[in-house]
Amino acid sequence: EQLMGTFVHRRADFLELVCPDRRGDARYANFTPACSAIKSKDGVWIQILGVDTKRHLTPTLGALGVKWRTYGCVVWDLITKVLPNSKESNLAKRMLPVFININKSISAGSSKLTYAELEERFARHGIWYTRIRDSDSYLQYQQVFDNEIVKYEHSRPIVTTPIRCD
Repeated sequence: EQLMGTFVHRRADFLELVCPDRRGDARYANFTPACSAIKSKDGVWIQILGVDTKRHLTPTLGALGVKWRTYGCVVWDLITKVLPNSKESNLAKRMLPVFININKSISAGSSKLTYAELEERFARHGIWYTRIRDSDSYLQYQQVFDNEIVKYEHSRPIVTTPIRCD
């Protein structure tokens, strides 16, 4: 459907170290929650671009209308899951329940709003974002052909430029 997260780290195995179970909550194991892919009520995927969590998280939660609910969940997770887990030496693993809850709140908030509503709220709150294009809309841009990223062979689009994921 689309990429599940935008977490980037120098170590390719970092997410596996933190959350080896790739099912269920693993899709929410993003340590930069204000910089993730979200889906609107009308099915439009949006990439929010707040890499600096300290600066961008509160406005993002506010724009989505989930700020106080999320803060309550964070406090609950700290009390019930993070602090009692003192035997875990890896701080990222200890904090994972907090980030999973934050990401779930962001996803839930965005799924209740249309793309137009999100645009308006993001503009009001100063949220950086971009619409994620699907492959069909990608072919509407002449630049991909001018730069020879895509060409047509036998009436079918072919990607000619390797895409690096490292």
